[in-house]
Amino acid sequence: MVGLVTEGNRVYAGKHLLLDLFDCEYNASREEIEQAMVDACIATGATVLFRHSHEFNGGGSSGAVILAESHGTWHQWPEDNFVSIDIFVCGTCEPTKAVPILMQLFKPVH
Repeated sequence: MVGLVTEGNRVYAGKHLLLDLFDCEYNASREEIEQAMVDACIATGATVLFRHSHEFNGGGSSGAVILAESHGTWHQWPEDNFVSIDIFVCGTCEPTKAVPILMQLFKPVH
């Protein structure tokens, strides 16, 4: 497990990225989202430990990618073309490196 991050005189647990993707042009399947989340977390520099996801009756999915450096999660509402993503990483990981992978998959308008 990676410890606290120290930059100059600041000490913190890690970097947190929250994405609310509105008006997504592509409603990805649970499997596609899970793989994109794994790829996105790896792009941050994180180490994937395991992943789990669930598809709901009537559509939509939620899942988590557990990292040595913390986690990545998502919740999808295909009926509203909306996906909410949460990536928290510590150490030298950079969560913004996940953004291009997720934007490419969902193609959100907002």
